[in-house]
Amino acid sequence: MSAMMLAAVPSDGTAQGSTEGSGSIGVRLVTHGGPSDDPRSDAYIVDHVEPGAVLERRIEASNASTEPQRIDLYAAAAGVEDDVFTASEGRGRNDLTDWTLVEPSSVDLAPGATASVDVTIDVPEHASRGERYAAVMAEAASVDGSGVRQIHRVGVRVYLSVGPGGEPSTDFRIDDLELAGSADRPALVARVTNTGERAVDLAGSATLAYEGGTLTAGPFEFQAGTTIVPGDSGRVAAELDEPLAAGPWLATAVLRSGDVERTAQLTLDLPGIDADAEPDSPWAAILIALAAVLAAIVLIRHLSHRKSDAP
Repeated sequence: MSAMMLAAVPSDGTAQGSTEGSGSIGVRLVTHGGPSDDPRSDAYIVDHVEPGAVLERRIEASNASTEPQRIDLYAAAAGVEDDVFTASEGRGRNDLTDWTLVEPSSVDLAPGATASVDVTIDVPEHASRGERYAAVMAEAASVDGSGVRQIHRVGVRVYLSVGPGGEPSTDFRIDDLELAGSADRPALVARVTNTGERAVDLAGSATLAYEGGTLTAGPFEFQAGTTIVPGDSGRVAAELDEPLAAGPWLATAVLRSGDVERTAQLTLDLPGIDADAEPDSPWAAILIALAAVLAAIVLIRHLSHRKSDAP
């Protein structure tokens, strides 16, 4: 099954995708619910229910483009592939999509308009225990200047745990930290194992303290969008993109998912990163080339003046 990455939602809870023209379509969760201690439920549909339960949420579709848009709304199967939450291409199905009703199924929106959409998840009495994944998608079509039809999709993630009793545990551990990357672009990489019963979406940062506490650096943000399902392990990296003196640094990494937070430390022996070193930047090469050209012009003009002054 082909799939598309469903990016993490911005802090305002809105997921957006580009459309033809200068705007975009968006979708966001309006009515929140689920575990009160899981901040993800402010942006995603995250909950735990018993078999036979009915879950209701409301989302809002928006048209921020410069043209009228017909936006189709539906539930698509989702999963976690290579530590990334992905929604299936098209209208892939699974148990959760079969239980999910999205009404209305389409809306016609003028530029700048919004519409409320109801999402109802009716869990059958015979549903088996476990966590399931889907996404409530908003989809719009456009035609580019060459006449090619393009499809644009954005969505709200759904993490639904089913089973008797209370909320399953959410937990993970940081197995180790290591220094990776190149000498001029080092990165701190954490290997994480999900030891709980719910998927975790990792976020966090790392700070560095020089031996003796005389210098500090950071925070360095870990890359967003890493999701790990129960029982699996994954890696998440933070690029150390500040000038750093050579020598031993104590790195402290703090990762969180929801209200669960874990910390790990590692001593790094860095070779030192020059603040002026930009080996991977094309602008450095351009500036060097321009400097060489200017120097050549000055030299030529100088020689020309000397020649004209000669008897």
